[in-house]
Order: sequence, then structure tokens, then C-alpha cells
Amino acid sequence: MSRKLSRNSRRVIVASLLGLTVAGGVLASAASLGINASTLGAGTTVIASCDTDGVSLKYGHTYVQTVPLVNPGSYRTSSVIVSGIAAACAGKAISVTLKDALGTSLVSATSATLTSPSTTLSFVAPYADAIAVV
Repeated sequence: MSRKLSRNSRRVIVASLLGLTVAGGVLASAASLGINASTLGAGTTVIASCDTDGVSLKYGHTYVQTVPLVNPGSYRTSSVIVSGIAAACAGKAISVTLKDALGTSLVSATSATLTSPSTTLSFVAPYADAIAVV
């Protein structure tokens, strides 16, 4: 006895097979991204920190009299000193991004390689308005 599937049943089966094929392709491509503790790509993984007790930050400011047009005559955050970096972080890079209260990135800086327990990262002018940095 032969059983015929209704038109709607066939559509559901075809849609399900298509969905599984697409999902399999997405998972396979994500698996090939190569995420590890030294580099990041799109994906999820646990990245162990080389410094588990935290660091200290000290900001450097520059007085800007006329530029930029927004809030002239104010202090700008031009650098940050990161200290208390664990020896286990030697040879790694560090990146600092200053953000405002809304989480908007204001300015970023990266050091190439850490060689001591302290490093200074300088930002590119016109810097970030010091009062906006949180």
C-alpha cells in the first residue's frame, strides 16, 4: 500500500532538510575560524588572562585651548599608564579603549609588545574629552 504525503507535509520536510543543511554549513565554517588564546575571530571561547589580579591605570591629560570645536579650552585624555602588569604577560600586546557613559568608544591605543610591568599608551590627537571618559 502506498502512502502519499500531502503537499503541506512535503513542504515541511523539504524546509526542514534545507534548514539542517544550512545550519550544518554555518557550524562547519565557524569551526574553521581558529580561535585561540593569542588571537580572536568570530566565535566563542574562553580566553585565560595572563594577569589575574588586575592592573592600575593613570591618565595623562593635555590642555587644548581652541581645538576641537566641541568644548574648546578643556582637558583631553592623551595617554594612559597601565601598571601592575603580571610578568606572565611579557611578550603580549595590550589595548586600551576609552569610552563615555553610553559605552561609545572615544579613542583607542595598542602597544605592540609588553616588556615590563608598566607601559604607556598614547592616543592620537584630538584625544578624548577628559570629562567624557568613564
